[in-house]
Amino acid sequence: MGSTKHPLTAQEVILLDTAISKIDRTTNKGAWLYKALKVFRYTGLHSSALYRPEANIREINQAGTLIIVWSRPMKGAKKGVKNYWKEVKGVPKSQHLDFDVSEFYQDNLRSKRKNSAWKQLIYDRLQVFGKEIGIPELSPNTLRHTAFMIFFEMGIPEIDISDMTGTSIKTIREYYNRMGPKSRAELMKKQGW
Repeated sequence: MGSTKHPLTAQEVILLDTAISKIDRTTNKGAWLYKALKVFRYTGLHSSALYRPEANIREINQAGTLIIVWSRPMKGAKKGVKNYWKEVKGVPKSQHLDFDVSEFYQDNLRSKRKNSAWKQLIYDRLQVFGKEIGIPELSPNTLRHTAFMIFFEMGIPEIDISDMTGTSIKTIREYYNRMGPKSRAELMKKQGW
């Protein structure tokens, strides 16, 4: 599995969104892929959160706004503590998430797949889809970092992005200028959060 983490360019995001809208959701595989891509794209969720019970993904109502909340793995956050997960503040549910994210998560938990098989399945399905649409480096991490950059471009302060998604400000700063001014303008023009 590759470890590309760079966010997509604005042109790639537009290409991705168009391709997602054309997925045949009448099949189980198509419906699953559609939901997985949308969740990664609009939340910045860590891929392991889709299949691990520790993630506890749920939609909660905070003062009239639906927020998608989850816990994420925190490698090395507590010395000597293995399998440490920390809850993030969550991301307001995008209007583009046209399904219940917590139900999708619960469906995944009912699977008998082992964690390593889940990890490979997610990566493989995203890679195949990415290659088919002309984004060969598509992965959960590229979509996670793309979400961070879109939040950044929307004017959300770094500290809030960090709290919402459980990423470090260092990571946000490492990738935030990948899109460039022209790409940002195109993307923001197309965005209807």
